[in-house]
Amino acid sequence: MNTRSGNLGQMNTSHVILLLGISLTIMFGTVQSVYALPFVNGDVFVGVGSGQIKVFDQTGALKQTLNTGSGSTEQTGMCFDATHMYATDFTAGQGTKFDFNGVVVTHPWAGPFSNSPESCVVDAAGDIYTGEVDGASDIRKWDAAGNPLATFNPTVGPRGTDWIDLRADQCTMRYTSEGTAIHQFDVCTNTQLADFATGLPGRCFGHRELPNGEHLVACQGVLHRLNSAGVIQQTITAASLNPPAVFLFALNLDPDGTHLWTADIGQDDVYKIRISDLSQQFTFNAAAFTSTAGLAIFGEITVSQCPPGTTGMPPNCIPIDVLVGGTLIPIDSSSLLLAGAQMSASWLIPVIVSSIGIGLVLVKKSKNS
Repeated sequence: MNTRSGNLGQMNTSHVILLLGISLTIMFGTVQSVYALPFVNGDVFVGVGSGQIKVFDQTGALKQTLNTGSGSTEQTGMCFDATHMYATDFTAGQGTKFDFNGVVVTHPWAGPFSNSPESCVVDAAGDIYTGEVDGASDIRKWDAAGNPLATFNPTVGPRGTDWIDLRADQCTMRYTSEGTAIHQFDVCTNTQLADFATGLPGRCFGHRELPNGEHLVACQGVLHRLNSAGVIQQTITAASLNPPAVFLFALNLDPDGTHLWTADIGQDDVYKIRISDLSQQFTFNAAAFTSTAGLAIFGEITVSQCPPGTTGMPPNCIPIDVLVGGTLIPIDSSSLLLAGAQMSASWLIPVIVSSIGIGLVLVKKSKNS
């Protein structure tokens, strides 16, 4: 059994208006969400081992604990599509699919993996890529049901396709390999690309591209902010955090676009850090069962997907609003999660608009916003 060792881009200002059909909702003067979601925008998901994921609010209060059913000693990467969360069950060599009520939909999901799936990312079409270590160390592509679509065998460093991040072009996959580089591979042409960054101090793990092209990466004893050319612009040391960290491992972006979250894999401390100056804003301890090896934020920013509350194809993401009683109400990930859907000028979709009635939503771009 393997164990671990060791500013948003400018959006199109045109809006999409959802005209809600007549329903009993109007009688009560409220708008019911299409999905009744206990996952709330900004919830912090921490893989704490023993096949379990703890869910915290942004104050560090524990809300619930999800069980993948895998019993995985280390619980690592997570990712979200419009309706589900996917988790990589590292030491179990499996994956698990949850709905947004925290209910297991499929276990095991996807597979077989060569050995230890560690990270995942969702593309604009809703397909899922996974990175893995040991064994073949491949990048694998799956549909939402877990059916295999493609397998890629890129060049790796010390340990596999550890943590992966897909760019907005839907082709360039960046990945770390527990070394000092961020590698790149073209999943559209099955071609190895030049490294994005090399010679980074520390062994590098979790990382994310920002919508402005900058890149953040956790490298054990340090955290780096890189420019779009892969050059270090700013660094903070793990020891400078409070409490001091030893091994920064996982990393993800907050939905607000101005903060990141990272965690110490061994000490279980989770840190919220402002991106602009890499200053610590908040911390809490996840009290892991074995290790804090995974970290995700509901509504997190990934450049491969349009963020919650928008639609289209990156980087051309269009805000979605609901028109009710003449008032535009912004939609976020706690209401209509239509992010990532590709939309034509107008089309109809059925949605549940109350617990009793079913209506129709007309979706079209507004002339101006």
